[in-house]
Order: sequence, then structure tokens, then C-alpha cells
Amino acid sequence: MPKTAVFPLRRLGALSPAGATGCMLLCGVLWSFGGLFVKLLPWHPVVISGARGLIACLSLLAFCKAAKIPVRLTGRGVLGGAFLCATLLSYVLATKLTTAANAIVLQYTSPVFVMLLCALIYRQRPRGADVLVVLVTLSGIALFFLEQLTPGGLAGNLVGILSGVANASFYVYCANACKEESGPFGVIILGQGMTFLVSLPFWFLAPPVPGAAQIGSILFLGLVQQTLPYILYAYAIRRCPALTASLVSVAEPLLNPLWVLLAVGERPGTLSLIGAGVVLLAVTAWCLNNQRLGAKV
Repeated sequence: MPKTAVFPLRRLGALSPAGATGCMLLCGVLWSFGGLFVKLLPWHPVVISGARGLIACLSLLAFCKAAKIPVRLTGRGVLGGAFLCATLLSYVLATKLTTAANAIVLQYTSPVFVMLLCALIYRQRPRGADVLVVLVTLSGIALFFLEQLTPGGLAGNLVGILSGVANASFYVYCANACKEESGPFGVIILGQGMTFLVSLPFWFLAPPVPGAAQIGSILFLGLVQQTLPYILYAYAIRRCPALTASLVSVAEPLLNPLWVLLAVGERPGTLSLIGAGVVLLAVTAWCLNNQRLGAKV
């Protein structure tokens, strides 16, 4: 471990594979509450993103300072921060425009876009399985559009796909961030801060109405739904087996619409549910197959 590490870094860095798996699962559960609180907050989606980003940015900076984790940025890191900003903004906007299930499942397609981006940028030749998963995933996405024919629903689905592309771009350009001493914290802090800066005009165009429930919700989003899981993820990913990480990552798209259904009563249509099942099964099976092939190399 780095000599600058103190208590949090030592303890989290010493996680067993089983403990890391538990932390990864907890990350998915915490992230899954995003859809519910975005639905409950009666603020403009860009304001929600910005307020959540400001809280997460400041709290992550405080954590890094307390844990003596150096926060460094490179040119690639700045670009990664911009992609994370786009991911955060587009996801919240999609959740407001369409169902929580559609928004999170469309973002979950990001591994497919990672493959497509690698093929375009790094000239990586896709395999037959890669082409198949793209076709199957597109067929599942098409079911969302067949059911969401209203202007808002169509716009929400399109923004949801944009969220998947932005998330994929973030991972492609920040693939080596976890190998550095500071991990991904510098990129994440920058991305959250950028989200707040982008939101500033909307605080005047659509000023949020404060209240106890609203303040509690935004604090939960910033501290519990963003800061805590990012801290856990940064350490757990180093000890959690890649195959297990792929499996537990499905917790977020499965639980996200469940919380919204139980609390708000939002029910996705039949075609959307079928499409979600197709996308989740295709992407998860493809990720597991990639991990299996990688383990044999």
C-alpha cells in the first residue's frame, strides 16, 4: 500500500475477495436508489444533477484529504470527467422523461457501447459473439421505443441511450485510472464538479423549492447514493473477482425500478419489461462470457 495511506485505505485495501464482493453488491444497492429519489424530487433534472454533484464532489474531496489520498488529473482524466458529467446529467434527465426502468436499463447497455467504441477507436475486430450481442441488445431497445411513442417517452429513451454511450466513453478513457495511486477519485471528483458547474444557469431558470423532504432527498443522493458507493467501489474492485463484479453489477438495474414501483407505483409496460429482460440477459451473458474467455488466456 502507498505510504501516504491511513486508516480507511489500509482497512479497505485489505478486503478479502468475499468482503470485496459484499462491498460491490452494496454499491449496486446504493446506486439503485437513484431512480426513486430523482422521481421524488420535484426539481429540474439538471438542478438535481448539479446539487447531487456538488455534495458528492465536496464529500469525496474531504474523504481524500482525510485518507491522504493524492488527487491527480491528466488530460485523459479531464476528458473522463467530462464523460462522467454527461453520464450523470443524461441519466437524471432520462429518469424524469421516461420510466426509471427504461432509464437504468438503457444505461446498462454501456458495455456494448464500450465494445463498439474500442472497435472504432482502437480498431479491435469484433467477434461473432460481439456482433450477436449488439443485434440482440438493439432488438431489446427497439421494444422500448415501440411502447414509448409519446414525445416525452421517445426523448427519454434517446437520452437514456446517450447515457449509455457517455458511460461507455467514461470507462474507455479511464480504464487505467484504478491502477494509479489515487484510483479513480480525481476523475470522479472532477466529473461531479463539472456537473454542478453545468447546472448553474438552471438554478436561476428553474430555482428549486427547498423543504425538509427535498433537502433530505438531495443529501441522500449526494452522500449515500453517490459518495459512499464510489468510495467502496474504488477499493473493492481491486479485490473483487472480475466475474463476480459482472454478476453483482446487475443489482442496480434490477432494484432501481423495483424501489420506484413500490414507492411511486410506476409500472413499465409489457413491451418495456420484455425489452429490459432481453437487454439485461444479453449484456450480462456477454460480460460473463468475456470474463470466462479472459480467464483462459
